[in-house]
Formats: sequence, structure tokens, C-alpha cells
Amino acid sequence: MRHAALARQQGFNLVEIMVSMVLAVMVFLGLAKGQVVSLQQAHYSLQSTLATIEASNSVEQIWSSLCEVQRKPERFTQADFLARFTLQDGHRLVLPNRYSDNFVVAIEWQDERVSGAKRVELNAGFPPLC
Repeated sequence: MRHAALARQQGFNLVEIMVSMVLAVMVFLGLAKGQVVSLQQAHYSLQSTLATIEASNSVEQIWSSLCEVQRKPERFTQADFLARFTLQDGHRLVLPNRYSDNFVVAIEWQDERVSGAKRVELNAGFPPLC
């Protein structure tokens, strides 16, 4: 009798199919969320790398006019001096209010997709040349 009942069962019932579909959907949603987070972090990494390059370039540009700012430290914050620095859209250069031989060059940016610090800082040190 038991053998006859097993022989009549063919395939899966509706409950089994529904449970397996719900599990499959949950797995795919988890994978999609992981992909979104991965893309966000990749974009943050790109922005951080670009900001580091921009900060380094800013230090190099300061080297090119080092005597000028060492003789006149107030020149460091004037608009025409700051216009020399080229940045990506959405990036902002942060320099101290007055030149000194050791200071921090920072690049900040806005990105609503990623939480946490959106700032790169480089310590710059210059010898007194002039």
C-alpha cells in the first residue's frame, strides 16, 4: 500500500515550489545588495585616488611658487594664487589660512552614496629657501 502511494506522487507540490522560489529570491536580493555596495566602494576608491593625486599635484604647484609665498605668506590665500589648482568637479581644495613651512593639504568631495570621511589629507613640508 505504501509503495502504491509513493508511485502516485510525481513532482513537487505547490508549497515546496513556493518555498524554494522565496529562498531563491532572497538569495538573489542578497547578491544584488552586495553588488550595489561593491560598486559604491569602487566609486569611493576612485574618488579617493583622484583626490590623493590632486593633493599631491597641489603640493607640486606650491613648490613652483615657493619663494613667492615664503616672501609674502598672505599671497597663499589670494584668489589668483588659488586659481592655479585644477580639481575634479565636486572636489574642493582646503589649505590653511596662512602659509607656513609645514601644513596639511586636503581635498574634500561630496558623495551621498557612501558614508564616512570624504577627505584626503597630505602633510606638506617645505624648506625655507627664500
